Amino acid sequence: MGWKAQGPATTGRGVCLYAQVDSFGWDYRYQKRIRKLNSVRLKNIVILFFAFGISLGIMAQTDPHFTQFYAYPMGLNPGLAGVNGGDFRVSAIYRTQWTQVMTPFTTMGISADVATQKNINFGINILNQTAGNAGYHYQHGYLTIGYGGVRFGEDDNQQLSFGIQVGALARKFDPAGFQFGDQWNSITGYDPSVSSADLLPRTSSSDLDIGAGVSYSDARE
Repeated sequence: MGWKAQGPATTGRGVCLYAQVDSFGWDYRYQKRIRKLNSVRLKNIVILFFAFGISLGIMAQTDPHFTQFYAYPMGLNPGLAGVNGGDFRVSAIYRTQWTQVMTPFTTMGISADVATQKNINFGINILNQTAGNAGYHYQHGYLTIGYGGVRFGEDDNQQLSFGIQVGALARKFDPAGFQFGDQWNSITGYDPSVSSADLLPRTSSSDLDIGAGVSYSDARE
């Protein structure tokens, strides 16, 4: 945009200033800005879509959980194997919940890991959970191997550790503990001698489970 002088259109004296807009340059800058905004929007959409996909995966998990999760390190992150400030670490945890409304969830686990001089670390963790009148059981067991030799910073007081975890998990329940609608009648109430027409094709499952993790620790004061 620039200003130009133009002589008087009549016989009177004077100078008229008028603005001349460089429409091509303005359109180019406008279109460039629009393209930039569209690029940012597309990037945000991709990030949101990716985060939404991760959140769906997280919501699908039914693994046992603890309030004091740090007391079960091998169940928290395979990368924590050997990151214990010593030669070895053993921890155990127990939790019971919802005791007032049902047969409570009772969860117990044990975790152990050891650090070696060659920065190759090992860990193991075992967990058992029971709940409900139907005798729901959940168990898992894992072996972990990790590497903790990536150190940096002043005096090597910062560390990256990597871990891979391989194990198995199993779930089962006893359908004899269920009460179905067709086992009830209006006179005597629930009749356990009546077989329900609701048949469950499976009452147990087991799966191979593999995981990996990375941890960062900082020993600076």
